[in-house]
Amino acid sequence: MTALLPCPFCGKDAILIDEDGYKTDKSDWCSCNGINCMGLLEQVKVVNWQKRPTESTLRAENAKLREDITGYRRTVSRQHSDLARLRELLGEVWKHCLVYDRVHMNPAEFKIDERVAVYKEHNEIATRIQSELKE
Repeated sequence: MTALLPCPFCGKDAILIDEDGYKTDKSDWCSCNGINCMGLLEQVKVVNWQKRPTESTLRAENAKLREDITGYRRTVSRQHSDLARLRELLGEVWKHCLVYDRVHMNPAEFKIDERVAVYKEHNEIATRIQSELKE
């Protein structure tokens, strides 16, 4: 049998134990040999005790997770900027809608060139919205 890995909680040696928790030379169970250690509280199958990842594996996984978090932060930042841009665009649309409704409901109050300008701006805003939503 290969040597048991040290305790993952305190780093002390592990020992083989029987079903009653007594130290033995041959068993499928083990526990930490340290005093006041969390690893001492549980009896663990030797197979499971020996399975835990190495420190280099954990460091690699940690680095990958940090990379993922950085990517998520970039995504959130970009989405925040997109939302700010859309909020600004919606403000313009709202203002334009108020003018457009006034012109559309009371065309006699406005000269023809004012109406054409409002309708033209309406089309430009609609095109801008479509292009913003495609991005």
